[in-house]
Amino acid sequence: MRNQRRAAGCKPWWRSRTVWFNAGTAALLLLDAVAASLGMLQPLVPAGAWPWVAAVVTVVNLWLRAITSGGITWRGDAQ
Repeated sequence: MRNQRRAAGCKPWWRSRTVWFNAGTAALLLLDAVAASLGMLQPLVPAGAWPWVAAVVTVVNLWLRAITSGGITWRGDAQ
C-alpha cells in the first residue's frame, strides 16, 4: 500500500530530464577519462575547462530540480 501511494504521481525514470542530463554528463566524463588515457582528447580540451564544466553542470542540475514537479520511480509501476 505504501509503495502504491509513493508511486502515485511519480513518473518512470526514463522520462526524467535530470536523469538523462546526469547520465549524459557521466558518459562524457567517462569518455574523456578513456580518451585521456589514449591521448585523444587532450589537444581538444582547453586547459582549465573542467572547473567551468562543473559549474555549468551544477547550474543545470539546480535548474532542472527547480522545474521538477514530481518524483520518479525506478520501478515500472509508475502511472
